[in-house]
Amino acid sequence: MANQTYRVLELIRRFNNNETVCISQLQSETIWYGKSEKTIRRDLDIIKKVFPETFHLIRGEQGCYKAVTNELFN
Repeated sequence: MANQTYRVLELIRRFNNNETVCISQLQSETIWYGKSEKTIRRDLDIIKKVFPETFHLIRGEQGCYKAVTNELFN
């Protein structure tokens, strides 16, 4: 599986589990280690393009996102 595909699927899994996703925290995890903020934002943009109402920026928390609903695939 391509690295970007794996990263995007992992983000979808986290949103589906109603987890908060923060770019700064992702950068310290194995699959995003050494990846730039821009790369992670591109991963998020792929999800946003296919599922436009999936997640939103959390106000007051820079670079953190939360699923709009945890029923992404229903």
